[in-house]
Amino acid sequence: MTIISKTLTFDPETPPSSSPWNKLPDPLIGMILSWLPTAEFIRSRTVCRRWNSLPETVDFRKIITSRTPWDNNSSPWFMLFSKTNAVVYNAYLNKWINLPVPVAAHKTLCWPVASDGGLVLYYNSKQKGFAVGNPILPRAWYELPPLWNVKCFEAAGLLVTNRDTCAYKIVIMGKNKALKDITESCGLVPPGCHPSNSNVVCCGTLYFWCDPDALVSFNMESRKWERVTTIMPDELEKQTLISQALIQCERRIFMIGACEEYSHREGVRVWILDVDNLSRTMQWVRYDEMPRELFKKFIGDGLSEILCVGCDDMCLLTTQAGTMILTYGIQDRKWDSVPDYRTFSRLPVNSFIDGIAFWPRIDASPHSQHTDSIPDAENIPHLAPPKPYHHEISRM
Repeated sequence: MTIISKTLTFDPETPPSSSPWNKLPDPLIGMILSWLPTAEFIRSRTVCRRWNSLPETVDFRKIITSRTPWDNNSSPWFMLFSKTNAVVYNAYLNKWINLPVPVAAHKTLCWPVASDGGLVLYYNSKQKGFAVGNPILPRAWYELPPLWNVKCFEAAGLLVTNRDTCAYKIVIMGKNKALKDITESCGLVPPGCHPSNSNVVCCGTLYFWCDPDALVSFNMESRKWERVTTIMPDELEKQTLISQALIQCERRIFMIGACEEYSHREGVRVWILDVDNLSRTMQWVRYDEMPRELFKKFIGDGLSEILCVGCDDMCLLTTQAGTMILTYGIQDRKWDSVPDYRTFSRLPVNSFIDGIAFWPRIDASPHSQHTDSIPDAENIPHLAPPKPYHHEISRM
């Protein structure tokens, strides 16, 4: 069998109307672009306005949804962002990619707060609202309807319930009476719990870290909150856990964070949540620790803020000073150094930035018709606080 191929190239001397690429119909170009690796797909959108607009068309959406779900990436992406710029790290290619910030996010100062299934939940700090978007498709953006009497929030979670249709649910937690209507729709958070925005999805349940020694879970089906009391490691009796991140790997929950004592950084450690089904107790057990010499290089002067974000079996760590960026693999327990993003990124140097991890998917759509909405609070009876913890997490 003989295969004959021809490479189409751009010639500056050739008028655009006579270029071979212009003779191809949009559906064919869209099909070609849809099979590109994600990083190359982003680069292809800079070729011309026509290619940039193709992924937003109905024909392109039909091409994507008519075949196997997009999944040619073997690792998540890690996005670091400031108010006006963003850069993502592709662990599979070991390279950084400049990512356009959605215009809507730029104008209203939206910050990513949660992610799942290729979608990212943004918080509008100016208008006190939320939006859902696909980071690799700047125009794939949907502003959520205003919440009732919401002035502030403590934590938020996003869960994609159907990866084929990108149906998703969003959980917002606020303070006291500010979220009265929402809490009556989703259930009341257990008394005394103050969840942080460090959360993870495991077995269809959202888990939020709650200082100083508990998790708060929310079951999407029953819409019930549960306080999950955990036994903390003995090493944390005298030390304080900071910058922690929850990670889900093989249906198990892990936690990675830095320990400090008297404002001095002592190390970065990883724990696994061990479940004893007989006694129904849950305890954080040491899983791994960053090597001491590597930690000294990573922490620098020891005063910088530490940023830790994770997704599935991988997490990324950096500091405000940006002296070193590392990734950690849960399964292989391997610490790797990452190239410095500051050589080409527009992110400000030595200023605080934030980050989030997500799986890149060009087929993920935040359109409102795919959203699982919460019914009106007036039609839902008041939910009593949940019963004591009874949910079990399967062992490996």
